[in-house]
Amino acid sequence: MKNKYFVIDFGGTSTKALHYEGQRIFRRYCLESEQYACSQFGIHQLLVDLRVKDESLTALVITGGKSHQMQNSLQGLNTIGIDEIDAIGVGGLLAVPESKALVVSIGTGTAIVIASLDKNQEKKYHIQHVGGLALGGGTIMGLGKLLCDVQSFNELESLAVRGQSDRVDLLVSDIVGGSIGIVPADLTASNFGRVARTGCMYSKADISAGLFTLVGQSIARLAIVLAKQEEIESIVVIGQVIENTFMQEVFMRVQKIFSGKLVFVSNSRYRVAE
Repeated sequence: MKNKYFVIDFGGTSTKALHYEGQRIFRRYCLESEQYACSQFGIHQLLVDLRVKDESLTALVITGGKSHQMQNSLQGLNTIGIDEIDAIGVGGLLAVPESKALVVSIGTGTAIVIASLDKNQEKKYHIQHVGGLALGGGTIMGLGKLLCDVQSFNELESLAVRGQSDRVDLLVSDIVGGSIGIVPADLTASNFGRVARTGCMYSKADISAGLFTLVGQSIARLAIVLAKQEEIESIVVIGQVIENTFMQEVFMRVQKIFSGKLVFVSNSRYRVAE
């Protein structure tokens, strides 16, 4: 009989869950975090709502949120807590063929870790937390509500692809009249700096594009700098936010200027749980 596992990643904005049968993922779930607290009651309610029977599971694996306080706290169910930084590193590294990578996890905020596989010891991973930013999906959603009166991330995504960030951002050419050093003339010099100028015209779509650009450029620049500093070739970017095509384009624009090898993977939002 195959072992059956249920893995839950408690995020600040969304909670991801994977139902395993042996090594195969049987089903994936993505839920709003406000629905289910990282607590005995919250986990029990999540399993009930998803119609997953406790007695059918070999183990419940949890990470993120306050999961470090929950190990073996559910009566009658083998509950295993996994450190979130370890889960980010291993989940990102498993998505690529390399034995070492910088993994950037964009959630409500952003965590950046170095993950490497010990070549002398099978499945022995070394994970190092090297930085992060208080910018991520939570930033885009929060400012989107304030500035665009939009209540869903999907709506903000739809707005962003119709907008132009340079209608709210000042470009390098606006300030110095052309390129400067390695920075091209059409790169952002000041996020939302144009809005402060008299006569600036913009739409909600432009604001949304500006929000994605602000968050994406900041994360991509830091990741590339850290990768160069640590002499790491591949930067694996995971999380729900990077599944958005507009955000990927923002990252690729930064890559073209400052180099670096960015890797976007499928089912990116679930990688921490995998």
